[in-house]
Amino acid sequence: MSASKGLSAMIGRAISIPSSARISIKALAAQGACTDATREGLFTPDDWRLEPRLALAAMRRGLIDRGGVVVQARVDRLEPGALILAGGDSLAADAVILACGFGGKTLCPELAILEPIKGQLLRFDGQGPHDGPILRAQAGYLAPGRDGAVVGATMEPGRDDLDIDPEATLRLKAEAVRLAPNLAWATPRPLSGIRATSPGGLPLVGPSVQSGVWLAAGARRKGW
Repeated sequence: MSASKGLSAMIGRAISIPSSARISIKALAAQGACTDATREGLFTPDDWRLEPRLALAAMRRGLIDRGGVVVQARVDRLEPGALILAGGDSLAADAVILACGFGGKTLCPELAILEPIKGQLLRFDGQGPHDGPILRAQAGYLAPGRDGAVVGATMEPGRDDLDIDPEATLRLKAEAVRLAPNLAWATPRPLSGIRATSPGGLPLVGPSVQSGVWLAAGARRKGW
């Protein structure tokens, strides 16, 4: 397997949009996108996806290889020079980067503006395309993956529960079959999560008013 094919198992490198969506090539070009028209829609090499589980595992290994230590615990609050964990233990810290989701909105004043957006998707473990372009349509997308295809996703502003919605599962499965008919007999695994967003939709990045605290939050569906 070539290096490019191996990488594309983790990264979907393209997008296909039905022509019925009436996306203007000129409008996309004005935004800096590289697109080509096809009979089915539009193709661009500029739309790609990292497989979160593989990427996060690689980042974790890189940290440990460089002498870092991973501690999995819930942070209750921040104090000057320390993180106070839910169990009462503390970790000394010269600097803290809050790369957290909606659950961390109480950790510093700026994060209090975060709002929840519930999302649900389907993961087809070991099934569906493992490589090739991401397919996008008006009703959803299908992203190939080394461990199976992923189809998503719902956007429900204001909801912060993780309940699986059976109707959303059926809608996503129907879209999966439309984009990849061989998934008609596959059994997906529904997953839900909570995205964090600012009222204006832009991420919060930079120093906090709290000394020694930096923000990297509110990335909506672009964060892990």
